[in-house]
Amino acid sequence: GPAETIIEIKQNAAASFAAQQRIVTREDAVARTLSMPAQFGRPEKVYAKPSDAGRFAYDVHLLSLDNNGNLTQSTPTLKQNVATYLAQYKMLTDGINILDGDILDIRVYFGVTVAAGQNKSAVLLNCTQQLTDYFANGNMQLGQPIVISDVIAVLNNTVGVVSVYDLSFANVYGTTDGLVYSDSRFDVSNSQQNGMLVPPPSAILQLRYPNADIRGSAK
Repeated sequence: GPAETIIEIKQNAAASFAAQQRIVTREDAVARTLSMPAQFGRPEKVYAKPSDAGRFAYDVHLLSLDNNGNLTQSTPTLKQNVATYLAQYKMLTDGINILDGDILDIRVYFGVTVAAGQNKSAVLLNCTQQLTDYFANGNMQLGQPIVISDVIAVLNNTVGVVSVYDLSFANVYGTTDGLVYSDSRFDVSNSQQNGMLVPPPSAILQLRYPNADIRGSAK
């Protein structure tokens, strides 16, 4: 095409610079939120998507950690701080909606065959520890599916395990077995597809109490 005039070059450079400072994609929205200076608070998990409400609006879902390191809804103060912080990056036409993420508590059941001569109790304890590490909050994100074959691999790679003969998941909610969980319900059977357990995009799958929520048996 024809060469840019000096004026066009200046206009395009200005537009390009403005674009760098505004939120263009949902990845930008997540990155901006996570780069908020620590004195304003720090959400632990962030998911953003274009809002259904309008073309230039974004929904930003947040979760925080409580004092025990468990995921929890973010405080109104943190949500306001995120809204204020993101406002400086968005175009005047953009709307940013700060929303809660959803916590879906799950329980995992597994069965393993143990090698001859190995202590079944010790192997089960080791399996539980491996799964605890695998499902740690730091490894999970909003919208992230659980890949069934990966979980089987974690168990198969545990010392003393010959094979995995059972693996299933269940949703726990409210007060169950004397433990307090999120009230959010999750249809496990209808959320398994292509070898994955898939949460809604703005929800996270959590093993809240590994000692209660990882249940294994051995043959």
